[in-house]
Amino acid sequence: MDKDAFEEQLAGSLAGRQFGDVMVVGGGISGIQAALDMATAGFRVYLVEKLPTIGGKMAQLDKTFPTNDCSMCIESPKFIECDRHPNIEIMTYTEVDRVEGQAGDFTVTLTRKPRYVIESKCTGCTVCVEYCPVKVPDPFNQNLSTNKAVHIYFSQAVPLVTYIDENCLYLLETGQGPLYYPNYYGLSSTAVKRPHP
Repeated sequence: MDKDAFEEQLAGSLAGRQFGDVMVVGGGISGIQAALDMATAGFRVYLVEKLPTIGGKMAQLDKTFPTNDCSMCIESPKFIECDRHPNIEIMTYTEVDRVEGQAGDFTVTLTRKPRYVIESKCTGCTVCVEYCPVKVPDPFNQNLSTNKAVHIYFSQAVPLVTYIDENCLYLLETGQGPLYYPNYYGLSSTAVKRPHP
């Protein structure tokens, strides 16, 4: 079948149907590519990822099979394209709670974990990391190394925003946002409660 005949058949099968927004669950390399493809086709795409950043398992790899290319060399341009695409909204640190409805008419309820950081004010400068006294296992490195309780998931993360691990001492003690990080670096106002004991 030639290209024109295929496009005509596709247009005929889609005629009269209503299409809404699209949600891609999982911000790994496949989810990123699916979101980019659909957004480029004109759909409004919500990319939902449970981790603090997109990238998935591929971001943790050094080289990829079969070409032995650097995984970040493949993913980083897609991160940037995804972040800058006007039809894509990236929703990190978010999980699907429930899906209701029927085919073509869904209502999705999402649960967003708190970062305890005002994302719109965070510049990714990591000054807040310097102030943090607590080291926690680093989930990006499979808990083989440590990181500060406030940190960026990995250096090329999109979005490049810090988050505060649930092992923050102040968070464990009080159940509220963290302690004394400078508010002008984007940390929530609850952060200016008291200095760490």
